[in-house]
Amino acid sequence: MDHDDMDTFAAEARSFLDAYAAKAPDRTAFTWGEGDDSMAYFSSLPPEEEREHVRRAREWQRIRHENGFGWITGPPEYGGRGLTPVHDLLYDAVESAYDVPDTGVLGVIGLGMIGPTILA
Repeated sequence: MDHDDMDTFAAEARSFLDAYAAKAPDRTAFTWGEGDDSMAYFSSLPPEEEREHVRRAREWQRIRHENGFGWITGPPEYGGRGLTPVHDLLYDAVESAYDVPDTGVLGVIGLGMIGPTILA
């Protein structure tokens, strides 16, 4: 894997995120026993809040897709970029510095499990 390619991809991701998202606030250092200790993968939000969360996640996923970051590892003929899982991990690392909606369930289940299963 070409290091320059990774640097170029990371710069492209940062440019996209700078245009569409705000930087995330600085995270406080971890202190044992402080903060939320929930390990739930699926949220238990009240229905109205969950609908808003899903709306924001869908909108963010649409913006990502329109800008080439919706399905980084997906085949180009299906709207993906045809890049490697390392590119996907790099995008996630860059995106973690920005305040964007959580699309975890949409991405992990939809693009990470269902999409590859259908393609197989």
